[in-house]
Amino acid sequence: MHSLQLDYRLKGLTNDQLRQWWLSQVVPYCEQIGVKVPAHKEAKDGKDVWELDYPFPCEFDAEHKRWDFKQPITWDDVLTRWRARGPRNVEMVAMFQEEFHNFRKTHRKDS
Repeated sequence: MHSLQLDYRLKGLTNDQLRQWWLSQVVPYCEQIGVKVPAHKEAKDGKDVWELDYPFPCEFDAEHKRWDFKQPITWDDVLTRWRARGPRNVEMVAMFQEEFHNFRKTHRKDS
């Protein structure tokens, strides 16, 4: 899927390239303002690459709203968590549906 998006220029960079760019911007800034980021830069194949200092993906404790950086999980586990949605899912979906309905009503093109 992503390679087709890249081939047809619907997407400019791969997820790994985007992640590397994001880390290259965020980690130095966070460290500059005193925030410790669990990532480091290392040389690979003659290039500087950002590596995370924890397993990815990792477990999320929804009850305490904390990441468990020591507990790796599978991508299937991630998808299961995403599909479960959150405790405010019904409320948020209803809000978006109402706002979309109001938007369409306000911007209706009358013939």
